[in-house]
Amino acid sequence: IQMPLTRNLCSSDSNALSRMWLAIEATARRWRRAALRTLFRQTILEGDRLASSFPDIRVFGNDLYDFRRKYFRRYLGAGFSISTAGQALNHHYRYLAAQGLIRFATACSQRPVILTTIAGKTGEGFQLALRQLPDSCLEGELKVALSDADGCELYRALVTVISHHGQPHLFVGCFQGASGESTLDKMRQATNELFHRRPREVLLQLLQGLADALGCTGLILASSEGRPGAPRQ
Repeated sequence: IQMPLTRNLCSSDSNALSRMWLAIEATARRWRRAALRTLFRQTILEGDRLASSFPDIRVFGNDLYDFRRKYFRRYLGAGFSISTAGQALNHHYRYLAAQGLIRFATACSQRPVILTTIAGKTGEGFQLALRQLPDSCLEGELKVALSDADGCELYRALVTVISHHGQPHLFVGCFQGASGESTLDKMRQATNELFHRRPREVLLQLLQGLADALGCTGLILASSEGRPGAPRQ
């Protein structure tokens, strides 16, 4: 007589625990939604304050909406949350403003700016150019590209100035060479012309020099898995 009663009590307790757990999950979902709404509002306000503080930033996109949109995309890296990516974006432009480089970044948005020219063995010149990227890019704010004398892009890096442990660092969200069979031949010619140094090695060294020129402590390179465009595992 006691066994069925025990089973009924256990079943009742299990149902009660299930209902309690579902209620806890529903409350947690409401809290998460409320926290996200608050974060969205704070992020939009911060982006608006940034754009109003530096009107030249508006030149980089078509309008303020395009500039806001970057805050809510999978920006910089897979490990960056919305708030972290927003803080990185804010830090980049505020750091450029503190260094007096906002107008320079504006000029880079209109056309590539040649930073330096490297002479090869036969005198062929390789150019390092800086370009402000459009709002649709997810891997950085600035493009640093190494090109040969014909203007063919050999290697590029997309970079953003972020704060890491309280110090400015140059974050490299993308570091890759051009594709195509014709480009492979140009890579071989460039390696021979650059005293048998590969273009990626030259660009990496030039990035370190750029970081020093910007007053950054060092470089941070994103892994292939951490890039925004990489597929989720």
